[in-house]
Amino acid sequence: MDNIGNRLSANPDAKLSTRKGSRFEIVLDLICESREKFMTTVYEYASLTTQLFECFIKYWRDIFSIKRYENDYSSELLLHFEITSCILASLQASKCIENRQNITCDIARLYEDSMVSGDIPLLLKNASMLVQTECFEQANALLEKIENMVKPDMFQFGMKLDDSERISELNPDETIHLSTSRQNYLKYVSKAIFPVEFTRHEINSAPFHLQYEIYRTITPDDDILHEGRSKG
Repeated sequence: MDNIGNRLSANPDAKLSTRKGSRFEIVLDLICESREKFMTTVYEYASLTTQLFECFIKYWRDIFSIKRYENDYSSELLLHFEITSCILASLQASKCIENRQNITCDIARLYEDSMVSGDIPLLLKNASMLVQTECFEQANALLEKIENMVKPDMFQFGMKLDDSERISELNPDETIHLSTSRQNYLKYVSKAIFPVEFTRHEINSAPFHLQYEIYRTITPDDDILHEGRSKG
């Protein structure tokens, strides 16, 4: 499962990882297999028109909504349900903001559905929408809540493996009832902070200064200007 044979054969002089390091590598692999691959699929479909993309997100959300109640992997499916709920809310909110319309109750409920487990990047997307719609008091309260959720043993997903010592081992009182590998995996996932991601269909729900940075493209004129400044 942890590819010890492959790692040693690739580098005979390599040292085996510590127990914590090996566990962390396995967790990263599992996260890539679940969340990251799903998000890659989302971005592939994001190349479609807004209408088609919204239909696919609704379809996936409906599937996750049903399956999470009748599947052994309910916790994992809940995360996917929340992700699709948040994308859908952010997409529809973006259209409202563009048309200078109020955020509807249906959109607000979608945001609520995305915040059940307290996944930080989804909470931040909600806060972003609140800022864009000038609900500053609500946004500030949500940001304060998020700040209180961040703990020293949490880690940003995508970090180097040699930084794994930042992740504390599960406390003995936590592991008493965590008898399965899946339960331990979910505990580690709860310590991960994932990137805040917006598709192009959610552009107006993202902070304005980030809209420019994320979606701006370099043109030939930019290259010429850059060369001129370098020579100057």
